[in-house]
Amino acid sequence: GKVIGVIGISRDITEAKRAETALLESEARLRLLLSGVAVGFGVEDLDGRTISVNEGLARMLGYTPEELKAMRFTEYTYPADAERDAALFREMAAGKRDGYQLEKRYIARDGRIAWGRVTRTVVRDEQGLPKHCLGMAEDITERKRAEEALRASEERFAKAFRASPAPMSISTIDGGVTLDVNDEWLAMLGFSRDEAIGRTSLELGCWGGAQRASFIDRLREEGSFRGFETTVHT
Repeated sequence: GKVIGVIGISRDITEAKRAETALLESEARLRLLLSGVAVGFGVEDLDGRTISVNEGLARMLGYTPEELKAMRFTEYTYPADAERDAALFREMAAGKRDGYQLEKRYIARDGRIAWGRVTRTVVRDEQGLPKHCLGMAEDITERKRAEEALRASEERFAKAFRASPAPMSISTIDGGVTLDVNDEWLAMLGFSRDEAIGRTSLELGCWGGAQRASFIDRLREEGSFRGFETTVHT
């Protein structure tokens, strides 16, 4: 029963260690890359819990990465958008879809609303079953604000255009196709809206020829002007 020697087996794992080191270096480079980009990236489990998140999403929402990792994405999604997002996520987690994209509102830590264009992709294991989810959120808040401002501006213009006591029309420069007219224009010339829209003033017989050519030449040269006198026919 006395120990008289030792038998040892040594297996060369150099390549495995090199591969392990390369993987760690690759993951470190990826984390460094994702931490510096403006777009938000995150990894979520199949219950919607945040596993990891980059600084881009944290800056967008005003939370720290650690705070976000303690939350589900539905907790910082605007309530009216959360159910649709969650329904799509459940389908993806169940393997019914590979991913999805949607525009939704977030609630930032300070209560402000931030818009994001979200792209989620499922990551599958060796058996093809969903393992976790990769998410990307692009901050489109400024674009949404610009769209809303443009919509409001167009609404104000449309109201002023319709209610103007002066006859007004909008038409293309090339060809003179009528795009819109207000009620005063219709009352002055005696046409219905259906008759006017989509037709040129020459087709309607109310205006055109040399008078319009002179008008367009001056418009191209000056951009805008007043006091152009012309004759129109009802």
